[in-house]
Amino acid sequence: MIWLNDNKKSVPANNGEANILLSVTCIFWLAAKIISWKLWGAERLFPIIPAFDFFATVPAMAHWVLLFLSIALLIALTIRPGYKPLQYLLFFVEVCACVLDENRWQPWEYLYLFILLLFILNKSGKTAVIHSGFVIILATIYFYSGIHKMQESFVTYMWDHTILKRLLHLPIAFHKKNWLHYCGYALPLIECIGVIGLLFARTKKVAAILLIAMHGFILVLLGPLGTGYNVIVWPWNIAMIFYLYRLFIKNESASSFQFGCSPGGSSNKWSVRTPTTAEHRLVKMLTTIERWSVKISNTAEPRSVSSATEIRNANSGSTLRFHLPGNRFKIVLFCWAFLPALNFIGWWDHYLSWNLYSHTLPTMTICIRDILPDARLQPYLNKKVNPLICEGDALLNIQTWAMKEMNVPPCPELRNYKKIKAHWIKNYPIPKVDFIIDDFTFFGRRIAIK
Repeated sequence: MIWLNDNKKSVPANNGEANILLSVTCIFWLAAKIISWKLWGAERLFPIIPAFDFFATVPAMAHWVLLFLSIALLIALTIRPGYKPLQYLLFFVEVCACVLDENRWQPWEYLYLFILLLFILNKSGKTAVIHSGFVIILATIYFYSGIHKMQESFVTYMWDHTILKRLLHLPIAFHKKNWLHYCGYALPLIECIGVIGLLFARTKKVAAILLIAMHGFILVLLGPLGTGYNVIVWPWNIAMIFYLYRLFIKNESASSFQFGCSPGGSSNKWSVRTPTTAEHRLVKMLTTIERWSVKISNTAEPRSVSSATEIRNANSGSTLRFHLPGNRFKIVLFCWAFLPALNFIGWWDHYLSWNLYSHTLPTMTICIRDILPDARLQPYLNKKVNPLICEGDALLNIQTWAMKEMNVPPCPELRNYKKIKAHWIKNYPIPKVDFIIDDFTFFGRRIAIK
């Protein structure tokens, strides 16, 4: 049974655990900022694509000021995560930076920004509220990510080509066997099954371990020992491992569905059990961590009931609740969970819908038939000529260009590619250039030549 609780007196405040979550989030957010620092600046070759045309006149200095402010605020919030003015200011700075360039609408930026919003909306400072929000956030990510990967394109390109061929170096004749090919569908199934497991108290630990193993495999696949591709997702995957471990393995009080009785009712055989020695140790450890966090951040409110009470209540037979105070908090989480569904009909962005590595995202290629308009573009040209696309001419793949220069992929939306085309024509007015957009939809593929 699930309860949406907005009674301010029903859950004791416990800021220590929440502060740790925000501090660690800021650390990984800062790491991503440093890795992709060119994305946040203005002195680069890759086009800056503002969300609104009138932002195109914003001076380059504004981008750098926002970047340095963001770094300073992330460091400050790492030390004092519970300080509300810092949270508000960081949220404002990040929104301003993202409005100035749509390529900054990265999935990890969206996730961290939304986590920060949870803390801003959590006026009561209750850890149970943050835990409830995290459960919904993680479940949404894994659900939509798994659904988008349930396609032949993912199995062919990610499983067959990247994992079996490039990582494991299996012979082509071997990895084209039907049974091995269809094993690739197990990867998105793990994400979808993991979502269900995270929502129930009896299975959340097993589901968390399964998802942690998946993230570990991703780190091996994309890390130096594997393909060495897309370095920007390394800190993100480590952050996801931390969230899963902290919320579902180490911390028993994370909200979930649980068989049991409602408050005040009689318990049954599914919910009544005596806390184990390990759980008592967990209570003691969390209480110690909480006191340490309060001492470091100096932001927690005095509490009459400790975190130990929350955990013991969670194991006493009562149903674990989702604590979502206030309508604004519930509306925001509702939008987070259901807006990604609009991506299937083209009404919501791919990255904001967790459509990642599915190989269904639109891509863009520039075929240069004349001399290269800027010698600085030479390192970003594809070394291998593809006669099927550019008929032997120089090929500039937008994905390759963005990854090499900014360490992030571009915003994979058709509107973004059209703005890149307009930027190219304006800055490099040479006639012999073709713009090819491969637009992959959820149900098929079409190629448009612009």
